[in-house]
Amino acid sequence: MKSKIIIIASLLLTLIAESAGAAPRMNVTVDGNAVIFDQDPIVQSGVTLVQFKPVFNDLGIGIGWNQKKQQVTGTKDGTSIILNVGSKTAYVNGTPVELQVAPKIIKGSVFVPLRFVSEATGAYVNLSGNVIQIMSKDSFSQSSITPSRPITPTNPSIQPKTSTINELDKYLNDNFSVYYFHGLELDLSFTSNIGKDGQYSLLIDMNDSDDVLELLDMLSDDYSLISELTGKFAPVVHSKYGENNINLHVRSVMYSSVYPSKLPSGAFVIPSDYEGYKVISFMFAARYDYKTKEYYSFIVNANDGKLTMLDGGRL
Repeated sequence: MKSKIIIIASLLLTLIAESAGAAPRMNVTVDGNAVIFDQDPIVQSGVTLVQFKPVFNDLGIGIGWNQKKQQVTGTKDGTSIILNVGSKTAYVNGTPVELQVAPKIIKGSVFVPLRFVSEATGAYVNLSGNVIQIMSKDSFSQSSITPSRPITPTNPSIQPKTSTINELDKYLNDNFSVYYFHGLELDLSFTSNIGKDGQYSLLIDMNDSDDVLELLDMLSDDYSLISELTGKFAPVVHSKYGENNINLHVRSVMYSSVYPSKLPSGAFVIPSDYEGYKVISFMFAARYDYKTKEYYSFIVNANDGKLTMLDGGRL
């Protein structure tokens, strides 16, 4: 287990130490999650081309490939798209659409125009610096109502004192943005999220790289510190909102003047509000079940993004 913590620390140190002269490269996210490519996206004539399979998978598009015709097909929610390698004519539900740049094969992989594929399936595309942010149709529709949607208590006997996740976020950020923990003065920020399945999650961002590295060093000797840290905030969500099943995710937020050359699995990059990039990495998670009175904490493997349980017990 200690080796996994060392891997996380090593990758985060790499982010800090990267040369300011390194050339930035394009990064693509779908619904806030980084898309993992075998080959980097390319830009030709102002059009970004990407490997089609990773993007299709992350957007939930059904994949088809006809080797003889050199033809890519994709289907989602009644929409069918067809792209042919070397042809600037694509088809959406049988209607021809002219492309600025034709799909092409590079080192054995088929590259397609990213914006066309995304928008043809109803996704929203935003370019900010070297980051292309894609929000799927389902996610975009959901996010437009999430901030004002009341959280329904899973236990009707517990009545919430407030009604929106905006109010919960404000309470947490007003009261715990500076949190003293085992000699560390943690700079934290909180964001609530309601998943498509109605599950509540709390994102806890650590905004100081020195704090992150010191916490990782402490955790190498005592894994229970994760449940001690998250255990401060889960009761707040439970008592104020009546949520019985709560997931908490502890993330590191680091700043880089250049686009990082290597990222932990599941990490993603967005432009900083000032300059350079903000690198957000998932480090730890915890799950609290107030029905069974149990909790569990996990470490996120920096290589594959999978969770490994650290400890657990009774509430």
